[in-house]
Amino acid sequence: MKEIITIHVGGAGCQIGDQLWELYCKEHGIQRAADHHTNNTTSMMESSAAFSSAESLFYETSHTEKQQYVPLAIFFDNDSSRVHESRKRFGNLMSSDNMIGGKEDAANNFVRGCYTIGKENMDTVLERIRILSEKCDSLQGINVVNSLGGGTGSGSGTLLLDRMSIDFAKVPIHLNTVAPSPKLYDTVVEPYNFCWAMEPMCEKGCTATFYDNEALYNVCGNHLGINDPKLADINQIIAHHISTSFSSCRIGSNCAMPVSFGDVNQTLVPIPNFELLTPSFVPFGSAQNELSMAERGKLAFSPSNTLISYNILEGKMLSSLLSYRGNVTMGDNFECLSAVKKMEGISMGPSWIPNTFSCHISKAPTTLLDDSVLGVVPSEKMLAVTTNTTAITKKLNQIMVNFDKMYEKRAFVHWYVGEGIEDEYFRYGRSILEEKVATYGELISQ
Repeated sequence: MKEIITIHVGGAGCQIGDQLWELYCKEHGIQRAADHHTNNTTSMMESSAAFSSAESLFYETSHTEKQQYVPLAIFFDNDSSRVHESRKRFGNLMSSDNMIGGKEDAANNFVRGCYTIGKENMDTVLERIRILSEKCDSLQGINVVNSLGGGTGSGSGTLLLDRMSIDFAKVPIHLNTVAPSPKLYDTVVEPYNFCWAMEPMCEKGCTATFYDNEALYNVCGNHLGINDPKLADINQIIAHHISTSFSSCRIGSNCAMPVSFGDVNQTLVPIPNFELLTPSFVPFGSAQNELSMAERGKLAFSPSNTLISYNILEGKMLSSLLSYRGNVTMGDNFECLSAVKKMEGISMGPSWIPNTFSCHISKAPTTLLDDSVLGVVPSEKMLAVTTNTTAITKKLNQIMVNFDKMYEKRAFVHWYVGEGIEDEYFRYGRSILEEKVATYGELISQ
């Protein structure tokens, strides 16, 4: 079995991890107590299949009389209280060695997370990743979950990716990250943090799927009847997209050849330096549950079901991976794609990209948590779409504008200078984003 290690960095990364591992445990029939056997009915087609596929995310240990499954996961935050909350939630399911908390938080400051306090625990985090990798028969990839707005998620996340690019140079790494939303900033300095944190995607070639809270709040209000969503609600939506997007790597698919973590990344990034991805999901709510596959396909490429706040069709589409769960046939996929290709405004990338659309179908139905917000039933046909589109520049330009508004007045610059950086570092951060927008712009103009 090929394994995936998941690393949750910062407060947002750990909170998304709470929902994601609740979902993984339910999918594979594993209780929080981590027992190998469970009295719960598994959502997989067969219990044996559930336990078999669990080996892609869990390793077995026999320190007690019973065999236990332990997640191939690390939770890390410079603020130990957030990690402590996750530790309490999962009990002895998680290895305490893999729940790593610091002595003080990064105070929403990239520089603190990357260059000062973030360094204190990084050797420990990397050592735990190395130990987990040695428990794998064949490590197929590393999933990192974080936010690029906070101090630990952006700063310590950047430091971690920089170190992993050396220590795990041959292992595909994918980021699942929350980008700043101008209407819903948790902290006003998020544009600063975001620009510096973009460096791994620009320099290290890491692929990244971006979510934002504005789009997720809209999904909750418009489709799920939740007008005042909690963070747990929007994190659950992110968890479902991550779970479904990589289900073919964990549970298997109907493809003639096995699908690996690296295959997913290669499918989505047909051109080097274009590695920023857009997520969408369908169905949300009972109304979408009744739609045909053609209608679901069109919704998956519409702003209403996109999990980041811009129109996916306002750019050129380089690649798109449709990940299905449930009783889906190739005929369903053809019906879906046929409708998508006829959508008004859809624009394809260069003609020399051979296959813009790819699909993976996992017959195991989507599992829902007991407190699910999706408003659908597990046996339904689910679709998570991840798209590489030049429309991402709308989000990048939006963040650059907000960066400029603050930096022109030198707002909050002293917070970062006080941690030891020079003023020039701000111009460097902005240039990272500017160069990425220019790279996409060259493709748009073709």
